[in-house]
Order: sequence, then C-alpha cells, then structure tokens
Amino acid sequence: MKLLKHILLFFCLIGLSSCVNRYNNMPAKNNTQARQTFAKSFAENFFSKCGKKDYSEITGFNMDVNMKNYFSQERNKTVCESFEKKYGKVEIGSLYAAKTNVYPSDFYDLFVFNVKTEKNDSVKYLRVGMTRDKDYINTFYLSKTPYNKWYKRKKK
Repeated sequence: MKLLKHILLFFCLIGLSSCVNRYNNMPAKNNTQARQTFAKSFAENFFSKCGKKDYSEITGFNMDVNMKNYFSQERNKTVCESFEKKYGKVEIGSLYAAKTNVYPSDFYDLFVFNVKTEKNDSVKYLRVGMTRDKDYINTFYLSKTPYNKWYKRKKK
C-alpha cells in the first residue's frame, strides 16, 4: 500500500510538472544586442529575398540541418509563395521577448519579434530560435501568440 502511494505521488508530480511554463527569461549574458540583431537580420533577409522573388539559398547564417533543408534552394520558391499567400508582406518590428528553455538540456534561446502582416491581422509574432553555443538558427515561425506556455499536440 505504501508503494502504491509513492507511485501515485510520483505520477501527480509528473502531471504537475507538465503544466510548468516551458520558457524563462533569457539571462542578460545570452541576450546580447548582437544575437538579437543576428536573429532579426535572418528574418529580414528571408522576407526581402521573397519580396524580390529571389529564391536562391540563404547564405551568411548558420542553420541546423533541418532549417537548411527547409530553406534549401529547391524549396525556397514553395516556402516564399506559401508565406506570400498566407501573410502577404511581413514587417518585422521590435523585440517582444527573449526566452530560454526551462529543460535541463538548456541550449536553446528564443527571440520573439513583433510583426505586422498584410493579409492576416491575427499573426503578431515571429519566433526565431537559436542554439546558444554557435548561434545556429533552428526555429522560424509566425504565430498568434508570443510563445507556447504549454506544449499540446493538435489532434488531427
């Protein structure tokens, strides 16, 4: 019976910890102006290339393997046309927040910028995620909320 109580307590703690905020404020030593500018310039570079209908590969930025595949020269036309169709022209504003993961494997920083889109007024934020050690871009996402407090999978 005592073991059952311990197991039940353990599962209750796991359940409560899953409701914890995924992001904390980024420490000042990681939230430098250079990193903010780097993240914002990546987004500006991408949207300006799309605006000019230049579908060449994005250069001058470190990207992880998945982002390189997403922004490859073969896919850039499709990605740009998709963004243009959904959002129209995108204007990137000021930094909204700089967050870091709560998890023990804390290597990921998230810069959230205010944006204005031509076609979709509900989209207000651009998330650009970077690894901390070498500033590799690994997240690029337009959203209605600045960041997810809880991770939930959408049912299909």
